[in-house]
Amino acid sequence: MATDYVRSFQTVRMEGLEGVLKTLQELPPEVVSKRGGPVRSALNEAAKVLIREAQANIDRIIETPNKDGRPTKSLGILRASLITVRDPKMSKGERYTVRIRRKTYYPEHRGRAVSAYRVGMLLERGTERREPMPWLQPAYDAKKNEVLKIFEQQLRYKVTRIVRRLARKNGVRL
Repeated sequence: MATDYVRSFQTVRMEGLEGVLKTLQELPPEVVSKRGGPVRSALNEAAKVLIREAQANIDRIIETPNKDGRPTKSLGILRASLITVRDPKMSKGERYTVRIRRKTYYPEHRGRAVSAYRVGMLLERGTERREPMPWLQPAYDAKKNEVLKIFEQQLRYKVTRIVRRLARKNGVRL
């Protein structure tokens, strides 16, 4: 597994799966569909674990009082705007990204609308006046092994279901 840093977030690239990809490409269209098939749904299920952990980290940040002791107010916009997105430009394989929904804004404050993406980045990296309060990187660090395990389990389960369904359809007992 190799990692690349992209805008201070991490991209995980799984290598050494050439045999698995070749096998998937030789399977019937029910398994290897243009829309991703079981690989797509397994990646989506695994990404949900990362989103739930990131949301829990955001909740912990909100519960932390400000320096002056006043509680933090939250509208829940950042937490609600976390999504999983499939990269449509991938020609071989599948890529999902956990990110903040575009064009999601907080209500105007002092004549300016601030995007949820900006708030997320300010929390993650900090500013000259505020210490960083990372929420996505710790979620990735805490759940990366679990995400890979869930992906493997879900992929195995979904491919097995498809094989059983095709076997039943063709009159083969497994």
